[in-house]
Amino acid sequence: MIVVKTPLRISFFGGGSDVPAIYEQIGGAVLSTAIDKYMHIVVNPTPNQHLKLTYSKVEVVENAKDLDHEIAREILNHFGIKSNIEIGSFADVPTVGTGLGSSSTYAVGLITALSAYKNIPMNRYDIAELACSIEIDKCKSPIGKQDQYAACFGGLNVIEFNKHLVNVKPLNVSQNTIDALNDNLVMFYTNRTRKASDILKIQNDSKNYTDMYLKNMNSMIDQVYAGRDLLYKNQLDEFGMLLNEAWLKKKELSYGISDPELDGLYTFALMNGAIGGKILGAGGGGYFLFYCPKQDQKKLKKELEKKGLKEFPFKFVDKGSHIVHQS
Repeated sequence: MIVVKTPLRISFFGGGSDVPAIYEQIGGAVLSTAIDKYMHIVVNPTPNQHLKLTYSKVEVVENAKDLDHEIAREILNHFGIKSNIEIGSFADVPTVGTGLGSSSTYAVGLITALSAYKNIPMNRYDIAELACSIEIDKCKSPIGKQDQYAACFGGLNVIEFNKHLVNVKPLNVSQNTIDALNDNLVMFYTNRTRKASDILKIQNDSKNYTDMYLKNMNSMIDQVYAGRDLLYKNQLDEFGMLLNEAWLKKKELSYGISDPELDGLYTFALMNGAIGGKILGAGGGGYFLFYCPKQDQKKLKKELEKKGLKEFPFKFVDKGSHIVHQS
């Protein structure tokens, strides 16, 4: 039996620049961190002549090619596994439409587990890039590359993208600064999920890549490095203000990213102590992240809970996808 633990992620700046249509033109970068919410993958051989896949539903098939789960089917095909195996996945959050990168986290975790199962050595870049290839090329998902790399590497990073490579640059920020940033961030579930691919298909439509769109993307990439520099200077409230600027800029990319209800919640949060924030992931629902100084959070939490939003506590983590049990 093999058990793999893979973290979900929060992306602060640069989201949307990690898709090939953007980074092949102007380059791309994101600033993100892994958090202590996980996808667990369990792989176990079985003498039964079947393949059993357990996720939000259970599939039992004679051959992996007959699976409905696209990502699992393509990964199993890559490793040449057809049957005599049982695979389960267990997540700390809903696995659809949360904005925390859960589908890519699943891909990374399953590749990590099956590479060990087949005794095929793979480094973190190998795993992340295979996960990207599976999701983007094989499954035709209109997503970028940031989630796979964040899940693989863990930690707080600037991740850079260009036509030929991806470069993960850990931020050498003091632990006091990292802890203070974590303390000043609060997350709330909007009670809404959305299909990220629907928003991303619109956002990534080449017809939308006007000069103004690319100018906005360049500004969002610049915010990655501005955010990094603010952390190096321990200017955390300014980091929160930059989150506000980034959210306003991101909403200009596509009409599906926000709506009047979400805009109203965001404005309400600013009126009750938050300095900045954003919807995580593609937008449209999932989790709201807010930067709010710790001394002001009691009021913010109380008022947002009155609106029906539930707090989702989290901590930053350094470790990416890894095996926690193998026998």
